[in-house]
Amino acid sequence: RQRRRGVEDTAHARIMPRPDVDRPAGLDARRLVAFKACVDELSRLSAGRGEDGALLAQISHDGAVGLSSVSKRSDAAQLLIECRYRDEWRQQRCASALASIGAERDAAVVERMCEYVGALSPDGAEPGAAPWQIELAKQQQALASVLRTCPCDGAAVVATLADFMSDSQSRLEAQLSE
Repeated sequence: RQRRRGVEDTAHARIMPRPDVDRPAGLDARRLVAFKACVDELSRLSAGRGEDGALLAQISHDGAVGLSSVSKRSDAAQLLIECRYRDEWRQQRCASALASIGAERDAAVVERMCEYVGALSPDGAEPGAAPWQIELAKQQQALASVLRTCPCDGAAVVATLADFMSDSQSRLEAQLSE
């Protein structure tokens, strides 16, 4: 494995504290890793919605061009059903992650966690990255930005992240209803 400052080559390493980023004083590593794991879960869920949105946009474009065969229309209908089922699953995962984040009540600890997550956010996807990697990096950056600007108490962080995820869900639902 090769390491570069700010970039790890495994998914597991994305949630582990990096030695080149100082952990805030007084912050329990287990709580930090759990918080980061929940934020990473939310970014993956939001990225998945973005990927589904891209698929739906492609179908919409193909529909404008003309889905002439019954087979293509059937495939499009199946994709819509699958997107809805995936989003139901995402909603459950989102609720679980938000509940885990909301368990932290110490405002100073939450603030330090938000700062640490922001410090670990990627600068962008690697050159030549797959579309899903680009979308994931974009969502990680967006969540880190949200965490940097929200009031840092447990309830406010959960409410802000819930709003972020709700916006993600609303965009997908709008495409599903087209």
